[in-house]
Amino acid sequence: MAPNKVTLSTGFLDTRYINVTGDTMTGDLTVSTTDKVVKMVVVVGTSGAVDYLCDGTADEVQINQAIDAVNVAGGGIVFVRGGTYYISSNIILKSNVTLIGCGWGTIFKLINSATLSLAGIIRVVGSPRLSKVSLRNFAIDGNKANNVTVTNKYGIYSTTDYLTMKDLYVHDCPAYGIDPHGDGSTPSQYLKILNNYVVDNGDASYD
Repeated sequence: MAPNKVTLSTGFLDTRYINVTGDTMTGDLTVSTTDKVVKMVVVVGTSGAVDYLCDGTADEVQINQAIDAVNVAGGGIVFVRGGTYYISSNIILKSNVTLIGCGWGTIFKLINSATLSLAGIIRVVGSPRLSKVSLRNFAIDGNKANNVTVTNKYGIYSTTDYLTMKDLYVHDCPAYGIDPHGDGSTPSQYLKILNNYVVDNGDASYD
């Protein structure tokens, strides 16, 4: 089940989040906007009334389009409905974007024998350096049983500041599960890593 309601501190409420098939989260989801700019909320899904519709092939294309739209608008939320999203290339985050799933029933799964040109199934890296990115309430399945090569196949790879990673399930990635990396001599700063389950990854859970 989806949350009964999704409320931002600005008072935003969208009934498209209610009781969507495949969603596993229960109760209400409140997203604090104290340190975030929320000018747009978009919905990604595999069916129904969504802003970006994924078809099970290279689903990162639509997800990245949603992220880009929110970033260009000045910041906000990409809400991903429950379901399995098949990832063949990087999901690229941008500043002031919150990517939220509907619990661990929102699954970003790396396809068999994938080739990632950059590090990270989910990549939080940019120039200028990204800031105020949040990843919440979803699962990443790195599908290591069907990915023999390890190169770039981290669950989450980041070189950013003010990054929140909360209520995530990151498993079976061929490389590290979560790698909050430095950028040259500059470390990632002001990170919040809360209540995640990171297990069965190839190199280690965290680097």
